[in-house]
Amino acid sequence: MKSPMKQVSAHGQEGDHEREKKEDLKAGQYTYELVDANGNVIKTISKEDYINYQNDPGSDKPTKTTNDPDPYGRGKGGSVTNPK
Repeated sequence: MKSPMKQVSAHGQEGDHEREKKEDLKAGQYTYELVDANGNVIKTISKEDYINYQNDPGSDKPTKTTNDPDPYGRGKGGSVTNPK
């Protein structure tokens, strides 16, 4: 399987944002973000804001994204309407 390309600066180095994401993951933290249609991060938000934000498909509104495999706590009996 081909790995996705990582974003690099014009000088071939990782940008600050990518480096910060890796540091957060090493610390066991997850990121919750709003991104534009091109996948550019507009804003980092809290987990609570992530859960409360409603995506609006087909609109120009930002889309929420996370690297948290279970943001709603489904493994603990949670759901979208009742996060744990």
